[in-house]
Amino acid sequence: ITHKKKTPFHSWLYKKIDEVWCSSEPAQRMLSAILPVASHRFRVVPYGRDVAGLLAAPRSQYRKELHEKLHIPENAVVAATVARMEPIKGIGELVEAFSRLAPRLPRAHLILAGGPSPQNEESRRFNDEIIIWVESLPPDVRARLHLTGFLPAERVLAAADFYVLPSYEECMSLVLQDALVMGLPALGTAAGGTPALVRPDVTGLLVPPRDAIALEKAMERLFTDEGARARWGEEAAKLAVVVDEKRVVDQILSWYVDRR
Repeated sequence: ITHKKKTPFHSWLYKKIDEVWCSSEPAQRMLSAILPVASHRFRVVPYGRDVAGLLAAPRSQYRKELHEKLHIPENAVVAATVARMEPIKGIGELVEAFSRLAPRLPRAHLILAGGPSPQNEESRRFNDEIIIWVESLPPDVRARLHLTGFLPAERVLAAADFYVLPSYEECMSLVLQDALVMGLPALGTAAGGTPALVRPDVTGLLVPPRDAIALEKAMERLFTDEGARARWGEEAAKLAVVVDEKRVVDQILSWYVDRR
């Protein structure tokens, strides 16, 4: 929902709704401004995640396997993103930022896991353009920018030291939530629901969307500041309590019971 609902039908419809559930505080603010619904009817409901499964994953094994497959050395610092290959995901800015900082950071690696959206010609063209762009980079940089195609997100996250979400728009990223639960600090854009999870100098860093220069500077800090990565990752892992799917389901059931 991106525009105001002014028709008589919508005015009638939304009066029949008891609550509007949103995935984040930013989404709540946006929807409350465009929907004909009283502010007290909005509730923020986090997406429930399989926290137990994420934390039980053999992360050291996954990391070792993917590092070996991609020829990433043990002393590397790895950034990762998992996304569809579309301009709106900020992939172009991410490649641009990494290609500029990589020559001065020889330990830096970037895993770009994803591919074009099925049945989307524009996405396929963009994916091809990214591949051609990466192949044109200097050999040392190209060897450290890994286009893997689609891979299970938990394996990619296990192989990373921090997560990057450079989207222009993002309601609420499930992979971002999983990254934080797994204790990865995150670099995100100040767009959509991302600021609800990525708190500057607490769980990571935020930059403006579409800004490759700001993205480069923030990535450089995350690549080089091991202490900050550790602090932010420890804080990020606390999200596990909030998004645990069992807790979320129990809370949702209690809300229904209360309204019965």
